[in-house]
Amino acid sequence: MRGRKFLSVLSIVFFVLTFISPVTTGISSPIASNQPDLHFMGVPSVKMGPHEVIPVSGPGSGSSMLHFRADGHVMGFQPKKAYFAALDHALSVEFMGTQGVMPSGVSGGSSNTRGAMPLGKVIYKDLWEGITLTYESTKDGIAESTYHIAPGVNVSNIRLRYNVPVERQKDGSLRLGFKRGFLTETAPVAWQETGGERVPVEVSFSVKGNEVGFRVDNYNPALPLTIDPTYVWHTFYGSLTDTDDGHGIAVDGSGNVYVTGYSSASWLGDGGAIPLHAYSGDEDIFVLKLNSSGAYQWHTFYGSLTADDYGYGI
Repeated sequence: MRGRKFLSVLSIVFFVLTFISPVTTGISSPIASNQPDLHFMGVPSVKMGPHEVIPVSGPGSGSSMLHFRADGHVMGFQPKKAYFAALDHALSVEFMGTQGVMPSGVSGGSSNTRGAMPLGKVIYKDLWEGITLTYESTKDGIAESTYHIAPGVNVSNIRLRYNVPVERQKDGSLRLGFKRGFLTETAPVAWQETGGERVPVEVSFSVKGNEVGFRVDNYNPALPLTIDPTYVWHTFYGSLTDTDDGHGIAVDGSGNVYVTGYSSASWLGDGGAIPLHAYSGDEDIFVLKLNSSGAYQWHTFYGSLTADDYGYGI
């Protein structure tokens, strides 16, 4: 009976070792009092629902990663890296020149599943000394990244390394290329607030190879500065007509990315690659491997023939 389908749900959890460097927390940012500071028994935590705060592994632990999903992507946040993964690509953003901080996170809504919750906000408090980075849900893309720079702090301290080729477009945006599509980071905007008004500041991406920073002109270093680009995706897909949903992400010591979730139809990998184990029917668990450059490696399905099966963690 459909109403009892939970009795046949197959739960599979795959454990992949993730290596994280020890982390420290920098000096408090002037905006810290306005940000959620979630802890549980002294351990950084993620708020997964209106009344539920879930502890995550502490700094230095191999499993330290927050999981969220947004706009067809499952997202993972570690002390020194962020990941955006879908069914055939994975983008990693490494925060250069920082020892890393364990982020805190707040979900953007409730969910009927036990996997990754909708993205609300993830906060890297003082990721670089005096610079706090936040990722927030947005209607215009995957996530909006915002850099809050304290007075007197050098903007050039922000350095990002991507795992794919980076190209600055004529409109000032970044194109992050994959074999079957690309991600875009929109041209940044920047501002300072003075006298109750938001004053625009000239800003652009500074690109050297696959490393990215910001170039800012004519601003008052005695005031806080905000820089705000957005990640948008293009032309990626899983099955052609049905639901594909990612709910878990993990990374191994070589930088390979593993994603799990469920699909309601079969799909092929890059170059028409068939799954290692065939789709069974209804909603099946999928497991997907992408290499450190975000390229497809393999995928597989697991599940029963007549009931729904979900992958929630990996």
